Amino acid sequence: MSNSSKWVLDTNLRECAVCLREFGTNKPAASNKTHCRYCGGVYCRACCYECLSVPAEDVVQAPQEGPGFDPAAPQRVCVRCAEVSLHQ
Repeated sequence: MSNSSKWVLDTNLRECAVCLREFGTNKPAASNKTHCRYCGGVYCRACCYECLSVPAEDVVQAPQEGPGFDPAAPQRVCVRCAEVSLHQ
């Protein structure tokens, strides 16, 4: 499975997968959607804020990644993936 196939489409998601905070334009900035670059899931910014070094081959990329994306740079990861990486 390619890493881009792990990318969760956020079109119809209404809440963060961790804290269940509702997404929306009228919500606080912390509830805006963002993707974890390790698992591809969609989270609020409060649950996906850490930047870690992820092996470039493990970085989950958007199906149509922009030209400025650098998979070798530290990547934003969710609290779940950050916790797992601490125990490895």
